[in-house]
Amino acid sequence: HQDKLAIENGRGSYILPEVFMLMAEPETFSVVCTPAGWESKGVAARVVDNKVVIRELMDGNGSYDVSFIVSATRKGYLDEPNVIDRIQNR
Repeated sequence: HQDKLAIENGRGSYILPEVFMLMAEPETFSVVCTPAGWESKGVAARVVDNKVVIRELMDGNGSYDVSFIVSATRKGYLDEPNVIDRIQNR
């Protein structure tokens, strides 16, 4: 899932869609985010419950947009290989 949110005073959160949460294997979330503010000290993000929570580093208090992408392993595929050899599976 990808989107953008506005952080205020160095903090922001975004509720992930229910269908994304239902399809995702718990504990496999990864968040990549890019701050759009030149004044940013950098940001860190994680998924907590059903939300992406983003905070500015070094106790920053900036207010700007942050783009993010959340990925996770699909439910039922945790033990599957990431790459499947098509020749072996013919």
